Amino acid sequence: MAKKKTKSELFTEMLACDKVVANPEWKALIENEIALLTKANSNRKPTKTQVENERLAEIVIAEFERLADKGFITQKEFHGATTVAEIKDMTPQKLGPIFTKLVARNLLIKVDNSKGATYAVATA
Repeated sequence: MAKKKTKSELFTEMLACDKVVANPEWKALIENEIALLTKANSNRKPTKTQVENERLAEIVIAEFERLADKGFITQKEFHGATTVAEIKDMTPQKLGPIFTKLVARNLLIKVDNSKGATYAVATA
């Protein structure tokens, strides 16, 4: 399934059309819409959950570094091996997005295999 385009991407594509380039009013209107979207997006603050997840991500990475001698481990194994109370209290639904974010930042390595995904701390 193709990723849905944002309004900003659509307006940018519209600017490249010959009819829009030929019509200065259309061009000005579209450029104004792009400017308004950019301004609206620049004022966004992270949500309470996003701020909390950032803090928890740092704790998870520190704990993964402590458990580095275990090699690749599953979420469940990580949850069982940790000694940090905040992580022990987390549900898999809360822990999963944090792992995904850390993989996207290349701080964790994810390997999919027959028993599910396993993770390890990425080495520099």
